[in-house]
Amino acid sequence: LVIQSGNEAAIALAEHVAGSEAAFVDLMNAYAARIGLKNSHFANAHGLSAEGHVMSARDIALLSRALISEFPEHYALYKIKEFTFGGIQQWNRNGLLWKDASVDGIKTGHTSAAGYCLAASAKRGDQRLIAVVLGIDTQSRSEGFKAREEGNLALLNWGYTAFEAVKVYG
Repeated sequence: LVIQSGNEAAIALAEHVAGSEAAFVDLMNAYAARIGLKNSHFANAHGLSAEGHVMSARDIALLSRALISEFPEHYALYKIKEFTFGGIQQWNRNGLLWKDASVDGIKTGHTSAAGYCLAASAKRGDQRLIAVVLGIDTQSRSEGFKAREEGNLALLNWGYTAFEAVKVYG
């Protein structure tokens, strides 16, 4: 699910966890409200386009932050570059894992409605940043992959250049 964007795996996991995809979607929406997502509503477990299924870039960043902080053992899976199952080698679609050693996840995506998208996170020293790029519109799959990676890497590099973590109060 994480490495190869398995939509069928998302449905299978949802059914296993909650009994049905619809029940899992209810859990997703309740969790979204609990962590303060304001511009998101889930209609399915896999994230493909559906009536009423929306997420803002800010909410994707907030959800990413919750994943990283609340589930660090699960988040460790997001940096796996490849794995082999059933004799078939699977590659992580997040190309930034090969381009910048500080990048350790998060998730790629593509739908005709949203375009090519990528939420990425990197940790350099004690500072972690999350970047979200949505809506890369191109006819070429390889151009879409390249543009979302370049956009995220530019945001991450800018963030590390422009900001530093400072402890204001002990």
